[in-house]
Amino acid sequence: MPSDTNTTIGGLGLINVTKIYNAIEPYHTTLADLKQSGFDPNETKNILRLGPEILRTDIFMKNSSVKMEELPQGIQDCFKKSEECLGYQISEIEQERQGQGSFLMRWLNFKREDLVSERKAEILFLVKNGLVIYKTWLQGTGPAGTSRLEIKKNPLGPLQEIFFPGKKLLP
Repeated sequence: MPSDTNTTIGGLGLINVTKIYNAIEPYHTTLADLKQSGFDPNETKNILRLGPEILRTDIFMKNSSVKMEELPQGIQDCFKKSEECLGYQISEIEQERQGQGSFLMRWLNFKREDLVSERKAEILFLVKNGLVIYKTWLQGTGPAGTSRLEIKKNPLGPLQEIFFPGKKLLP
């Protein structure tokens, strides 16, 4: 079907997020280095700034069985002087839609089938006094990603939007 669309949700793109992640060397890379590679925490979209308490309670020490000594050195260093430490979480999603099924049914708006391929990347790094001290890949689907088939049915076809705007008549 002729309906291919690519959508990037975020500001950097999946390839750039991977390049940034690979370029980070804990205890060597600075925020200035990251700005030169295209990541500016003040300008880039889809950046979450995480304070030390959120990092501790929501990400690294979700339950009480995790001991500080068991965490990687960068995380321990971040929590020792937590007022100097900040976490940056970058999330990127790329979607590609391909039309499937009957062209006539799609054109008349009776039935629309789309194969949706999605790739995600989510990284987190900790910065203490302008120096990256830890990095981790939180979530990612890799180059293959995930796919799903979305089906939208309109029993009245083109008339459905005229008589029932915004309503879904079938489950």
